Amino acid sequence: MSWIRKLFGLGPQNDQAEYDDGQATLVVSAPVAPASNSGGLPRFSGLANEIEDDRGQSRELSAGHRLGRAYPVSQPVSDLRQFAGRRELLTSVIRSIEERRMHVVLYGDRGIGKTSLLHIIALLAKDARYLVRYSSCSASSDLDSTFRAIAEDIPLLYHEKGDPTSAQVESGKTLADLFDASRLTPASLSEVLDGVSGTRLLIILDEFDRTENPDFRREVAELIKNLSDRSSKVQILIGGVAENLSELVRQIPSIRRNLLGIPVGRMSDAELIEILTNGQAISGLLIDKIAQERLIASANGSPYLANLIAHQASSRAIERGGKSVTSADLKDGLAMMAREQMLRLPEAAQQQVEKLLTQVPHDQLRAAVGHALEHFGQVTLNQFPALKPMADGEASGEIPLTFVDDGVPLTIWLRLAELQS
Repeated sequence: MSWIRKLFGLGPQNDQAEYDDGQATLVVSAPVAPASNSGGLPRFSGLANEIEDDRGQSRELSAGHRLGRAYPVSQPVSDLRQFAGRRELLTSVIRSIEERRMHVVLYGDRGIGKTSLLHIIALLAKDARYLVRYSSCSASSDLDSTFRAIAEDIPLLYHEKGDPTSAQVESGKTLADLFDASRLTPASLSEVLDGVSGTRLLIILDEFDRTENPDFRREVAELIKNLSDRSSKVQILIGGVAENLSELVRQIPSIRRNLLGIPVGRMSDAELIEILTNGQAISGLLIDKIAQERLIASANGSPYLANLIAHQASSRAIERGGKSVTSADLKDGLAMMAREQMLRLPEAAQQQVEKLLTQVPHDQLRAAVGHALEHFGQVTLNQFPALKPMADGEASGEIPLTFVDDGVPLTIWLRLAELQS
């Protein structure tokens, strides 16, 4: 039996090896051609093996693939050429890290672009020869597992104990090899990190709000304080969903002087236009002026919504063979988004959506859900008395109210945007 049979378990009846002078060559079947009669079913617009060159330039990418690159909706932006807006914010973060040696927290609502910002900052820091390590937190994150994983990815070469000519460095040892078997503490971790040399280390902790372990939050706060007290070459950049800095880091009051909290808010219309300009250049599909104005209004300052709406509207234009995105494409795209968003809601939330749409004047409802989208889903009856139908019992006008589901404001916003487009 040939080595091919041994490796793949092929028997004589299905052995597709050909022999030439005792050498075996595996004959690989070509992909089966698609059936000519698709029965009118929708088809994928491109091939899965379409590739890009080293500079990220398209090689005959299909319209669908170009659209995915133009308006990323399921992944953060990780290409400097696609990043739009946020210039002042980026400048503030870079100066805080580089000049003031601060630890930084980026906080804000969901879908506002925090993770994209962190990825871009990581790229810019790497360009400046920083050593950058990124970790996304989870509900079960703890100090020991999180920072051991980070340390395992940092060569011992970047530590004062790592002689470039030593056997340890040449054998691929890492900072994790400097830890003993006991659980890491802020004190033991900061002692090792204080030895980083030859560069500066930027540790990015994203999704910090997801952790449910209060000890992890407290220990990260202690670690930041220890690193600052030691004037270490290690800085920590944190990102998370929060209305204010205290919600993310509230364990140690004295840590405030070591941290700079930077809120990430809504984007301006000019910044959203920059997103759309970049997207049109990549997709090759223009958005007409009226459609663009309505799209920006519908995005409500959210880069996520701007990309998602532009993607859906452009997809409709491609389906009809159009050369530009029109207001009709925008309306169809918003309708599709509203339907998909509605299907994600539980039944009680769907009922609340319909109740509010039928009982509250749409101009007042739009103002209320727009406010909710900018304030972590919260509204008050003092601000929006027309929302009385959603209040349970004798709710006070000053008490912040939330919807049955946090997806309700977005669903209503999309439904109203569709009606107005």
